[in-house]
Amino acid sequence: SFINEEPHKFYNIEMAPVLEDATASRLDIKEICCGGHNCHANRYERLCTEEANPWLLASSKSRMNTFGEYPPPSCKEDVVKMLGDCSGGEYCVFNENNTLDELVKTIAVGVFDLNEKTVALYSDNPSKTEPQCVLPLILKEK
Repeated sequence: SFINEEPHKFYNIEMAPVLEDATASRLDIKEICCGGHNCHANRYERLCTEEANPWLLASSKSRMNTFGEYPPPSCKEDVVKMLGDCSGGEYCVFNENNTLDELVKTIAVGVFDLNEKTVALYSDNPSKTEPQCVLPLILKEK
């Protein structure tokens, strides 16, 4: 599995719906090697396909622009800061204005640490709070 691979690798997988006469979903698999990073925000970056919702597309573009303003993350704290960013106005990375009229709202954030083999789960802005829990990533043998 990817956690036990040497050197450590992670993957970003874009998946698009099956086209008219095809029999399988379209996939694009991007390998992220040890020391690398990847940001992705709910839009197709590598697959050529029509985007479903203009509002969500604008939101994704805005969040990617926000990520682009940061230097590449070099530690978990950098990632947490990026995921808690509220600077994008209507389309910010961590989206919560504490009202009930929000069209889209961030309800949870998970931060995977492949070095520690854990996932930290946040129910509030991760740059301002501690995780609700930190769970081990345990791989079962086949």
